[in-house]
Amino acid sequence: MALNDADHKMLMNHEDKLSDHERRINDLSQKMSDTMDRVKESNKYLRKQNANTLNAVIKGNTIGQNINERQPILRQAGEVR
Repeated sequence: MALNDADHKMLMNHEDKLSDHERRINDLSQKMSDTMDRVKESNKYLRKQNANTLNAVIKGNTIGQNINERQPILRQAGEVR
């Protein structure tokens, strides 16, 4: 079945629009992929920072507990007021 000129133009116009949409989808997909890569890097950095902070807090709590455990002994010896 042959297409008349009007139908052919409409088909070509539809194909052009479809190609434009596919190009936009590919562009958005690439941007989304780039954004997700940046989010992953950011999350990696934040997880490391959180781990460092947690370790510092745990270490600080351990040091604080050791000091608190020693203070009664030091008070008895007259070293802490």
